[in-house]
Amino acid sequence: MRVRRRSGIPQVPAEDPDFSRALEAMTAPELRAFVRSVLDELDPDARTAIVDELIARAVKGRGGWKPSRPAQRIVDDATSFAEAACVVGHADPADVSEHLRLGGKAFLAGDHPTARGVFEALLLPISVTDIDLGERELVDEVLMVDAHTCVAQYVASVYTTTPVNQRADAVLRAMDQVRGVSSLLNPIKEMEDVSAGTLPDLGAFLPLWATRLGRFRPAKDEWETDHERWLREAVFRVDGVAGLERIARKTKRPHACLAWCEALADAGRWPEALRAYDAAAALVAKAHWRGQLPRPPAVCQGWP
Repeated sequence: MRVRRRSGIPQVPAEDPDFSRALEAMTAPELRAFVRSVLDELDPDARTAIVDELIARAVKGRGGWKPSRPAQRIVDDATSFAEAACVVGHADPADVSEHLRLGGKAFLAGDHPTARGVFEALLLPISVTDIDLGERELVDEVLMVDAHTCVAQYVASVYTTTPVNQRADAVLRAMDQVRGVSSLLNPIKEMEDVSAGTLPDLGAFLPLWATRLGRFRPAKDEWETDHERWLREAVFRVDGVAGLERIARKTKRPHACLAWCEALADAGRWPEALRAYDAAAALVAKAHWRGQLPRPPAVCQGWP
């Protein structure tokens, strides 16, 4: 089978109606053989990306499979490499990608201390540009691994390797240290997305996390900070929509009001959503923010 490349703007073809039926008709060995034949036709970068994604999905599957753990020396190798790169001020993105890939594999294999060591060795100096990879804007431009996934795995490895009573400070510090590589918009969800199972001790962590984030003052303008958004995620996990309503009514911050309304609309709780939108419009201070608080779509769909 040949994979043909087309120049110009890529076109997304309409899906053949028999595609799903063909997938269902194939046996597991036939499908595996097909995947291998497709991989053999791809260029090395595309093949590596697909293999990495396949391994990550297999770890999250119901079978409980995990990849083999890389040797623990990969932490020493990554540290030595990073120290040398800091001396000269730059590194080959391909070499960095290979070290990060091994760190990611250690994470998926459940060896979070090793993964943390590899990620700390490389992501921290890259974030503060002690190591230049030659990118013009984003690190993702030059790496052959997903930088955001690496950051999420790093923060998750900090989470799992830190005692519960120290975890909130450690997670916050880790996210701040790698902000130059990528930022987590919803850290709890994004740590869960890269993990094979649920985060350990999450019930004990969330109140501590919310308390830690609550120490930060909101910005003086009406734009929300990362800490406000992270706090909403934590409160929503603990108290649901009632927690979002409490934040909205207390702070009167536009994004907090919008999050409360959208949570009700997403849950299909239309009567409550209508009342929330009306209440939020009265809470926000400026008229232009009220324009961001339209009635939920159900009204347009004929909800009485």
